[in-house]
This record gives sequence, C-alpha cells and structure tokens, in this order.
Amino acid sequence: MRGLYNRITIKPRASGQDIGAQITAALTRQAMREARHLTIEVEGGVVTLWGHVHSMAEREAAVGAAFSARGVSRVVDKLQVGI
Repeated sequence: MRGLYNRITIKPRASGQDIGAQITAALTRQAMREARHLTIEVEGGVVTLWGHVHSMAEREAAVGAAFSARGVSRVVDKLQVGI
C-alpha cells in the first residue's frame, strides 16, 4: 500500500426552510401536471369536474379544491380514476 486518501466529505444539513421550499416546489409541479388533465365547468355555484386522475387521493384533492372555492354550492364529480 502506498497511501490512503480520505475523500469523505460531510454536507451541511439542509435548513427547515430549504426543505419546506423543496416540498412546496414539488407539490406545485405535481399539481400543474394533474390540472392539465382536468376540465372545469362552472354554472352559477355548480362546478363540474371532468377528466382523468391517477388515484382516489387525486380525485379527492380535486373535489376538495373545487368545494373550497368561494361561491361553490355543489360539485359534480365526473372524474375517472386510472389511466
């Protein structure tokens, strides 16, 4: 043996703020991809959602987002789960 080199480096810990920003950015990207597959029709306070989502969780998120909009009295869910 001629020598030993230690090339181990220690990365500094990420701050909570950095981690939060990364998660927010990832969720925003995911939401933008998912929203492209939806059609939203509004008549009065009735919102109808059409399109495809990948999971029941995505379906529930879309319906929940529609219900949370001000002025919405009813959501008609015509979303299809799966590809």
